[in-house]
Order: sequence, then structure tokens, then C-alpha cells
Amino acid sequence: MSNPLMTSCLLPTQVDILNTEAHNARLVEALSLLDGELKDKEAAIGKYESEVRRRTDEIEKKTREVDQLNKKLERIVAAQPGEVL
Repeated sequence: MSNPLMTSCLLPTQVDILNTEAHNARLVEALSLLDGELKDKEAAIGKYESEVRRRTDEIEKKTREVDQLNKKLERIVAAQPGEVL
């Protein structure tokens, strides 16, 4: 036979264990959801960074084109006699 005193002492401990396990399960689930959100946001950041690099490359290319056209304009203006505007 089991001792009623011993059983009454063990019950709160068993309840604590079950509560702790349930809490841990909720934390694991929350962690899983947060990990999923983090991966989604990291993917979005990667896309944004790629877009920034692409646009930066376009800006640099257009800046070089403008610089070349400005030099060409300077040569044309320098070659023409007459008034300076």
C-alpha cells in the first residue's frame, strides 16, 4: 500500500513538473515561430541589399557617363572661339 503522506508530498512536485513541461513546450513553440519570422526577415533584408547594390551600380555607371559627357562638352566649348556663356 502507498503511504498517504508520501503521496500528498509528491503530488505538488508532480504538478510542478507537469506545469514546467507545459511551459517549456509553449516556449519551444514560441521559439519556432520567432525563428520562422527571423528567417523571413533575413530573406527580405537580403533582397533589399541586392536591390541597393544593383541601384548603386546603376548610379555609378550613370555618374561615369555624365563625367565623360561633361569632359566632352568642355573639349567642344574649349575648341570653339567666341563668348563664354
